[in-house]
Amino acid sequence: MEARKSGIIDQEEFERTGSQPPGRGHWARRLMMSLQVEQILKIYRMEWDWKSKSPNVIVRDINKKGKMLLECRDAADYSGWFIKRLE
Repeated sequence: MEARKSGIIDQEEFERTGSQPPGRGHWARRLMMSLQVEQILKIYRMEWDWKSKSPNVIVRDINKKGKMLLECRDAADYSGWFIKRLE
């Protein structure tokens, strides 16, 4: 059995690691938010970790907020999804 990695840390390690508020911190969301206009992000199915959802859930949420406009499409070979920033 593998030893647990969770535990109490000191302030120095906390500052070195950094933190963010819970929620809205999914790695795919962070990549989508960093896209420039006309850039395309590919997310592979084997890396996607939300069981019964697609990245379109995040795309719709970002579009609803109005900060940028993204489009989500399936890859033709079903290997993943393409996310394109339109505005």
